[in-house]
Amino acid sequence: MPDNELTTAGNTSPLSVEDMALMVEGARTGTETFDMRQMIVPYLSIVQGTSGYVKRGHAGFIDSARVGDIIDNLTLRPMQEAFVIPCKYEDHVTEWEVKIERGGEKRSRGKLVKQWFTDHSKYQASQKRGRDDGEGFPRITTEGNDINMVPTYYCLLYNNGSVRPVVLPLASTQAKKSRRWNGLIDAVEFEGPNGPFTAPIYAVLYKLTTVTEGEGDKTYPGWKIEPVGLTLAQKNGRRCWERAQEVRKAVEDGVMRMAAPVRDVTDEGSATTSAPDRAGYEPPPRRDDGDDIPF
Repeated sequence: MPDNELTTAGNTSPLSVEDMALMVEGARTGTETFDMRQMIVPYLSIVQGTSGYVKRGHAGFIDSARVGDIIDNLTLRPMQEAFVIPCKYEDHVTEWEVKIERGGEKRSRGKLVKQWFTDHSKYQASQKRGRDDGEGFPRITTEGNDINMVPTYYCLLYNNGSVRPVVLPLASTQAKKSRRWNGLIDAVEFEGPNGPFTAPIYAVLYKLTTVTEGEGDKTYPGWKIEPVGLTLAQKNGRRCWERAQEVRKAVEDGVMRMAAPVRDVTDEGSATTSAPDRAGYEPPPRRDDGDDIPF
């Protein structure tokens, strides 16, 4: 990494001792306090084989990116593993127009019709698609549109004691993993003064890595999610705990919300554009990487 390249919080600094002293001094008077309405909230995704991140000559190409890496669409720094503190879980419903290709044999998604967010009424009233119906797969509305329900986690991305908000959706082939993750979250219990109680969702730090899934020539990287330890036991654990509570409240108050997705990707994709859509946010900078929307 060049000496003048920006590093993320928690990483080894390239600055000299004298320059770091200036940085510390400036931090006393020169920092801004941004709230949830003033920041882009990036999403986490897996770099797929179809992604522009790994296609040399593509506008979104990143030389250090490899298939199976984890990346967020703000810093665009590939990672082999990531650590997250889940703060709020929601099932998000999104409705799409459908394009029929290959003489009516293939369905693909067209324009976004509507984001229903946590309103599941139209999804529940829509027709199942036979054997294809299930977690992560769309149903068909009375208008013939696709409508899908996506398990969505608002999280903090943890890095050596520092945290920042991210969104992690588990769509399509990855949706079933939300049930295991939710089971792990629900299984965290403690013995309190008045008996056992279930810990809050943000009580545990989780490690994200990727594993190869699928069969034959149709393999792709998918998520692996494992608990690491208690949030309060990590470096700056109390501050992380407070930030998790802030994120949760921001979601519940409608301040932090998913932005409108703009296009479809393959079933193996596992990301979505993310930024509050009704509180003064602009969506994050988009890269034409082929992995943006897995709804």
